[in-house]
Amino acid sequence: MRPGELLEEAAKREVKEETNIDIEVGELIDATVSSVSMRKKIPKWIVLVNFFGKPKNTDVAFPAEEIKEAAWLPIDELPRMPLHEDTLRALRKAGIFREVQKTL
Repeated sequence: MRPGELLEEAAKREVKEETNIDIEVGELIDATVSSVSMRKKIPKWIVLVNFFGKPKNTDVAFPAEEIKEAAWLPIDELPRMPLHEDTLRALRKAGIFREVQKTL
């Protein structure tokens, strides 16, 4: 987040920067703290905030180098996708699905 930026503003900006999709930010789903390992093996703590969102456009572009692939999928395909445990928790909390088959 940038100094003075609201969570909803940060969500809009991040989605735009990563995918070139403009979104309407909806209700807060989940917020959690996780640690990730860094190169020097010093953990870095991150706050993950998940909102419902509605795309204003659907033309995905990849201005961010770390994004290699993205696709619009039917919601019933989510349980077959390898998703991070934090993503799974947010999807369960949102009522998207309850059972999952794969995690990263």
